[in-house]
Amino acid sequence: MQLPKPYPDELAGSVWARASVRMGIPLEKLLKNTLGVRKKSISLLLGQNITRIAAAMGLDPNVYLSAHTIFPYSVAFMPYEQQRKLREKFLSTEPMRPSIGSLTKVVTYGVPTRRFCPLCVSSDLQAYGETYWHRLHHLPGVLTCTVHRCPIATTAIPLGGRVQMRDWLTLPSLGFHEHSPLADAVLMYVANLSHAALTGRGHVIKSATDYRDEAWKKGYALTTTDLATAVFSKELSRFFGEQYLRTAGCGVRGLPRSQWPALMLRHNVDLQFSAPKHIMMRTFLHHASTVNICKLELYPKPGPCLPEFAVLDQEIIEELCDIVLGLDLMGERCTVKEMMTKAGVWQSYRHHRRFFPLTEQFLSEFKRSELAERQLGGRANWRERFPTKFGLKPRNAETK
Repeated sequence: MQLPKPYPDELAGSVWARASVRMGIPLEKLLKNTLGVRKKSISLLLGQNITRIAAAMGLDPNVYLSAHTIFPYSVAFMPYEQQRKLREKFLSTEPMRPSIGSLTKVVTYGVPTRRFCPLCVSSDLQAYGETYWHRLHHLPGVLTCTVHRCPIATTAIPLGGRVQMRDWLTLPSLGFHEHSPLADAVLMYVANLSHAALTGRGHVIKSATDYRDEAWKKGYALTTTDLATAVFSKELSRFFGEQYLRTAGCGVRGLPRSQWPALMLRHNVDLQFSAPKHIMMRTFLHHASTVNICKLELYPKPGPCLPEFAVLDQEIIEELCDIVLGLDLMGERCTVKEMMTKAGVWQSYRHHRRFFPLTEQFLSEFKRSELAERQLGGRANWRERFPTKFGLKPRNAETK
């Protein structure tokens, strides 16, 4: 069975919807007659059996895959060799079917419902007498039509997942506008980059080195070799707003240094990032203002994190007082090291004595007490027997 020829930039699933409405045939029967498979629905964005679908539409499979699916957008920022292998896999006539879930989720994760441009609807009605779903209107983060430069309307019809038949066959008609606090120039830049990725025009692939160089020029240099990646992630999130990033499928979550903007700036992170994240990164680097980073305020010095010594000094005094009281009651003696070890602060005190003035004063008095195992100045009986050894005058010298 022959399907209608797709309109410019029409989504693959939209052609099936128009064919079902135009012919008055249920979609399930249309799929059975055309593809020979018993299915109740087909992917709106990509689909399988590319060669058979293209033949039913009178198109070359390569043209169908490039001009009427979201395949070019999903793979736009992958290495060229990987793009080639994926294209061959989708165009293969072998019975083994490629998995389309990971490619379609790049779009559906950021665009939960269908969208359309009201001016495109009017233009399509005048030119073709019917409306259809455009690919560009369903890309993550795209809230502006690149043709008419007007806001895109959002419907309540799900884009992916389980869709009811009446919704699947619905064509653009009603919707509400989705507002964003971003400037029109920023939204237009996102739309143009997305359009370039969708159509394969221009060199859209960039490496971590390219992003690092641009971030360096924007003032995010922390040292001569390092970038302030945590600050970069924070500024990118603030520039777009977390709500907009979430709706585009690019939410910034987790620890600052492990968020996706920070990871995209690292040389040694061998990860592939989705097309929306590349587009948000390039948009931010193009529009964001140059910053002046104060290193001392934003990042701590290298090395272990030191405690609050003033608070710890007071806590040690309270602990030592309890230990000394216990020694006095039991009639026992101990060394300074034993007492500090019992308090659990010997290592901290040993390496940072200058930060514990109160503890130093307490221990100085403890060493002269009868509770110290190694009493500073000797015991009372030894001072009486050998006064000169401890810097004291002999008793007979005092009587004279």
